[in-house]
Amino acid sequence: MSADTQREATPADVAFIIALAGGETVRAAAATAGISERTAYRRMATPAFRKELALMRAVAFDEAAAQLARASVKAARVVVALLDNPDPKIRLQAAKQATSMATEVGEAGRHLHAVVANAGLVGLCLNDAEVMALLPTVEEQNRLLLEVATPVG
Repeated sequence: MSADTQREATPADVAFIIALAGGETVRAAAATAGISERTAYRRMATPAFRKELALMRAVAFDEAAAQLARASVKAARVVVALLDNPDPKIRLQAAKQATSMATEVGEAGRHLHAVVANAGLVGLCLNDAEVMALLPTVEEQNRLLLEVATPVG
């Protein structure tokens, strides 16, 4: 098979990609997939494999980010509720934490955009301007944090 030939992914390829995306070393991922280390590096040299690996890593990152986002909403509600605490020291710490959380959310969004752009995935779904438009500004983040504090029902 020539290097230009596109081939169908085998179960071993899928296992190798999943192991790599999960953080295993090439050697460990190859062992997990039941392929030689040499074959592993040969697979990694192909653009199609690298694209699939980048997509799998993006999916894994997205799933982790979604779990953290759900936890962040709960954390944000606690922090925002503490802004009304009668103790000024607690209010000050809550204000600092709210500001820090808002900044970190924006930085995480920009980091995700960079990961997607570096993997060449931006063109698959959104262009750079569309992705950047989805990322909240610090002011929007602060507004969202305050909305989270509004009691439901």
